[in-house]
Amino acid sequence: MAGWIKLYRKLKDSLVFDNPELLKVWIWCLLKATHDDYSQMVGLQEVYLEKGQFVFGRRVASSELKMSESKAYRLIKKLENMQNLNIKTNNKFSVITIENWGLYQSDDCESEQQSEQQMNNKRTTNEQQMNTNKNIKNNKNINNIYTLFDNYSDNADLRQALRDYSIMRNKIKAPLTERAVTLLLNKLDTLASTDELKIKLLENATLSNWKSVYPLKEERQQDKSRQGKPNKFHNFIQSEENQDLDAIADKRREEALKRLKGGG
Repeated sequence: MAGWIKLYRKLKDSLVFDNPELLKVWIWCLLKATHDDYSQMVGLQEVYLEKGQFVFGRRVASSELKMSESKAYRLIKKLENMQNLNIKTNNKFSVITIENWGLYQSDDCESEQQSEQQMNNKRTTNEQQMNTNKNIKNNKNINNIYTLFDNYSDNADLRQALRDYSIMRNKIKAPLTERAVTLLLNKLDTLASTDELKIKLLENATLSNWKSVYPLKEERQQDKSRQGKPNKFHNFIQSEENQDLDAIADKRREEALKRLKGGG
């Protein structure tokens, strides 16, 4: 596909930029999207595509991105969750639409950007300084948190699950602090002994918009089952002890009767 795309500098300050694989998939989507409305044949079906859209297939994505189909699709879904794109799927194929394509890629976007810049220039110096300081602080906090995630594990899927959880916390207006991250990682170590289980706990918390991670339902049921199981060995010991006490009592009664008979 001929032509070119536009990349804006504020991409560097986005969460997409922090993850190399996510950034790769995002740029790939921008390169795949059409700049003009046209129709495309998918098998025997004619598909009409508008500007900023393209037909998505896992096999093609896997081949062009040089990653597994599952990873490519997972990253695409992540971009959808971050509202960078939209996916419409039928039983044969999917059509991906890049959000705000007209704002950043159309021929009119330069004039729109100029208008936006003029509006920004009308802000007072104090407001600009406050926003700058806030962004610096937020970006520094995010970078510190992601560094803690990276130092915690070499497992890329686990680190991504941690980042997804962090993004969810930001969306519910309960952002993680470095202290909260330390507590979270300690709790993960307590609840799970494998990376796979840790990922499940994080995904469950992310989907449920929880402020912490909790044991999975099946894990809690297994714990209760183990706690409620009777201790056969303990019961056996108690039974043996009771039998010994009964035997001693019987023997003492027999001795007492013999003494009484002897005395008569």
